[in-house]
Amino acid sequence: MGNENKHGLPRDIPAAVKREVRQRCGFGCVVCGLAIIQYEHIDPEFYEAKEHDPEKITVLCGACHDKVTRGVWSKEKVIRHNEKPKCVSAGYAADFFDIGETLPIVVFGGSEWADTPTIIEAFGETILGLSLDDDSGLVQISGVFHNDEDQEIFRIDKNEWKGSAGNFDIDIVGSTLTVRKEKRKIALKIKVEPPNLFIVEEIDMVFRGAQISGVRNKGFKVVAPDGSTINVHTLKAESCVAGVNIEENGVSLGYKCKKLRF
Repeated sequence: MGNENKHGLPRDIPAAVKREVRQRCGFGCVVCGLAIIQYEHIDPEFYEAKEHDPEKITVLCGACHDKVTRGVWSKEKVIRHNEKPKCVSAGYAADFFDIGETLPIVVFGGSEWADTPTIIEAFGETILGLSLDDDSGLVQISGVFHNDEDQEIFRIDKNEWKGSAGNFDIDIVGSTLTVRKEKRKIALKIKVEPPNLFIVEEIDMVFRGAQISGVRNKGFKVVAPDGSTINVHTLKAESCVAGVNIEENGVSLGYKCKKLRF
C-alpha cells in the first residue's frame, strides 16, 4: 500500500482535518460508537481523492472498518451512518479500559498510589476509585471528571468510559487518551499500561467548587471550597483507605496508609 494515491495525495491526514472529522462524528465510530477509531475516505474513496476534505472523511472502529474493507458492508451504509453519527445521537463516545485482577498502581500528578481503593473523594462522592467485581474477580475502575467550569466531560463506570460528544476534542493515540477544552488546553489526559498501571497524566477540573489540577512528574494541587490547599510534588503511598479527601472546609491526604513517603 503506497503512501500516496494516483493524484499524489499523501495517505497521512493532517491533524487539523482529523480533529474536524472527530468533532463532527462525536469522537467515535459513526456506526457503533466505540472510540478507538480509524479514518475512512467515503466519497470519493482515498484512491480517487484529490484532497483530505473533512466533510468527505468519516471515522470507524477497527471492526466496522474491516467489514467495509472486506465488502461485508457497503459504502452506502457508512455514508448513511456518517450523516447521523452514533456518538452525536447518543451524546458520547465510549470504550473500555483493561485493568486486570489486582489493584493497579494509580499515578496522579506526582503521586503514586498502590493498593488504594479510593484515590480521590469529594463531598462523599468518589471521583476516582477501584473495586473488585465478585463475579469475574477483575478490578473495576470508576470515576467522574469535570472541566474547569465544573461541567462533566468524562466518566468511567466499572471500566467502561464515556466521553461527552460536546467536548472540543477527544483524541486517542496509542494508550493515551486526551480530552481538550480548547485547541491547546488539556482538561484530562489518561494513559493506561494494562494491567497494572493507570496514569492521570494531566488534569484541570473543578468539582462542586473544589479545584483539582496536576501534571505527571510536576505534582498536583487541590483547593477546597473554603480555600484550604494542598500542593504535592512527589508522593508514594501504599495500602491506604483513601488518597485525597475533599470537604467543604478542608482537604486531607493519605487516610490510614500503611506507607506514605514524600
